[in-house]
Amino acid sequence: GLDNPAYDWDAWCRAEKKSSYTRDLIVGGQIRYAVQRLEGTFPAGMAACAERAHVFQFFGSFTGNFPFSLKPFTKIEEEQLFFGGEPPGFTGRLPEMPVHLKVVQWGGNQFTGPIPEQWAELTDLISIDISRNQITVPPLPWGHVSNDKTLPRIRDESQPLPAGLFKAPPVWEKFSSLNVANNPIGWHQSFFFNTVARYPTLRSVDASNTGMFGMAGDIQDQ
Repeated sequence: GLDNPAYDWDAWCRAEKKSSYTRDLIVGGQIRYAVQRLEGTFPAGMAACAERAHVFQFFGSFTGNFPFSLKPFTKIEEEQLFFGGEPPGFTGRLPEMPVHLKVVQWGGNQFTGPIPEQWAELTDLISIDISRNQITVPPLPWGHVSNDKTLPRIRDESQPLPAGLFKAPPVWEKFSSLNVANNPIGWHQSFFFNTVARYPTLRSVDASNTGMFGMAGDIQDQ
């Protein structure tokens, strides 16, 4: 499988001609690669495909951490970057993403941390799906960098808070869909509502089964 340590995936990505047990298509020097029914760990050597990959989709049952940043995959076509889809799924932290990407899909894995601050660079972002993971902290890190999940409100000039506790949110002017359902986050309702209120373009938000508690309170206009 992909996790065969004897296979040189770095060389495979850089080769002009390819042969593989899986379906691949090389058109005009572009890597257009979509593979079904895979399992095991994802090979770190495939980071070398960043220079040429336009379609990079791997469907199956993966394990272990995702091994590299996807930010260098600058030629990926819209919605043509996907990994996994079946349990058990990747563990550890979510990877960095190409800055031009509009749709981010990492649902159905075992990621545990918040989304990377690097995702703030995705200025054309429309949708995030990180549902069905094991995220135990509020997933939008610029609103909350404290272990105290009970804080009921975002920063207000009349209520100064310790330096470094809050960060400026990214400008996502097209952000319309957020799915964080089925994660053991355990966050205060007021903090959640104040976080999503930063994005008036949101039309679909699913935070079901995330262990919310407390009263929603007033949503502050920031």
